[in-house]
Amino acid sequence: RLYVYPLRAYWGAVQADVKPAPEIVVALQEIELGTRDGVRHFYRGTGLDGGRGVTVGVVDTGIATDHPDLVVAGGRNTVVGEKPAEYGDNGEMHGTHVAGIIAARGAAPGGVRGIAPGVTLRSYRVFGKNSGQASSYAIIKAIDAAVEDGCDLVNMSLGGGAPDEATRAAIEDARMRG
Repeated sequence: RLYVYPLRAYWGAVQADVKPAPEIVVALQEIELGTRDGVRHFYRGTGLDGGRGVTVGVVDTGIATDHPDLVVAGGRNTVVGEKPAEYGDNGEMHGTHVAGIIAARGAAPGGVRGIAPGVTLRSYRVFGKNSGQASSYAIIKAIDAAVEDGCDLVNMSLGGGAPDEATRAAIEDARMRG
């Protein structure tokens, strides 16, 4: 099998019974923002005030602060050697994508609406500039910062292995603090 995971703007694809060849062509379908996707299939949507009064922190690659469908209320970059005020997207766009699912305020055909567009959205960047790796130290600092900033929910859609004991303790502490 051949699995294709495009970085952005296209749906992924899978092909079965692929024979090795010097060149394999896979036609990808461009994502159209008006298409009913999985989120809209299971969740029919809400007005722009859905989620109002809730603060959500996204611990990830940062959130693009200039995205037309997102309103970022602040945040922190916890990567060692980088400026704390540079909490925008690091170039990988994953945090921006996650934030869009949560709180995008757009509408098709030029934008999308998230599940709770009325939340206060905060960005906690734990991945360095153009990096696909985050340290446990940066993650722990981001969790602590999100709690200090009054986040009601902290989203961490991070890959990798099981958390180490220090990260687990930071998560448990955040839970105990509400």
